[in-house]
Amino acid sequence: MNGFNIKDDDLQCPRIMPATLVNMLQILTESRLNQNGQYSAEACHSTIKQVCQQFINVPIPLFSKPSRGNGVDIWLEKDGINYFFDTKTVQPNVADFKKYLGQLLNWYGYYYSRYPTGTGFARMIFPFNPYNGDFWRCSKGKGRPLEPINEALVEDEFWNFISGEENTFDLIKEGFIELHDEGVFQNEFNQLFYNENN
Repeated sequence: MNGFNIKDDDLQCPRIMPATLVNMLQILTESRLNQNGQYSAEACHSTIKQVCQQFINVPIPLFSKPSRGNGVDIWLEKDGINYFFDTKTVQPNVADFKKYLGQLLNWYGYYYSRYPTGTGFARMIFPFNPYNGDFWRCSKGKGRPLEPINEALVEDEFWNFISGEENTFDLIKEGFIELHDEGVFQNEFNQLFYNENN
């Protein structure tokens, strides 16, 4: 309803990653993990896109599905921008945050190596905030090395973006409560989760 198109494809990666791209991804990742301040999320994104401009004139010939755990959960397109999202557990540990950074940088590498003139937007999604306070302050290691907003969206930051409305997460919760109170889908729910037939 908000103008997004669902892409039914996998975000594929080069079958053989070019050395220049591999080296740059490694430099960016190490810089971010060391938190030396050399590269922000935006600088990483633009650097990867710049490195991939060489593939305009010399395209990479073969692409394939990335290895398990490195793919994109949700690929949407709107107004010529390709959006890549992966929904994550809402209480990740420090190692998870580091892994998520690698995924994001790889997605940009995959996308721009195939579509060097395109526009990508990649984010990790934490669909709700389990804490009473700020998600990032309460998360292990404060979510480092991820940058809030620029690399990860929490609760309404994502839902409002997708819906184009305000307070979307509250509307989602109200919908589930309403379905529960009305008993709608109760038989299907019991069958699916408890293997019960009424």
